[in-house]
Amino acid sequence: KKYNPGWALPAGHQDDDDAERGIKRELKEEVGLTAEFMRVRLMITLQNPCSPKKGGLFHRWIVFITEKWSGEVKTSKEEVLNYVWADEAMIKEFVRRLEEFAAINKLVIENKSLPALVKATNESESWKRNPGLEPPMYIIFKQLRIA
Repeated sequence: KKYNPGWALPAGHQDDDDAERGIKRELKEEVGLTAEFMRVRLMITLQNPCSPKKGGLFHRWIVFITEKWSGEVKTSKEEVLNYVWADEAMIKEFVRRLEEFAAINKLVIENKSLPALVKATNESESWKRNPGLEPPMYIIFKQLRIA
């Protein structure tokens, strides 16, 4: 991602859509894919200061899973710097980078400390050059037992 630099699932604000329409819109906008047969895998509320102007310092995350999609990957120039189809080894490396960054900066990766960690990653030039997993994704991936 460009803002909140780090590796993350396609995501975005729901705006006036319901959750399923919102993620379908974001998936199409960010990576050019159309998802079919989606189902909710996780719902979680996290401290996240990305947009206090939109009404607070938290986000309710709804993670969907799909086993079928169509289209070709075409990333948004405004929101995406790069993409990967990440395997388990890559995910572990992204996790390791965030854990190392947090340790060096004496930060804890947990819900209540997400604002400080997000701020630190946004301000770090070394993180921007070689990011790991975006901080909220770390908690989401742990909940999903992906990382």
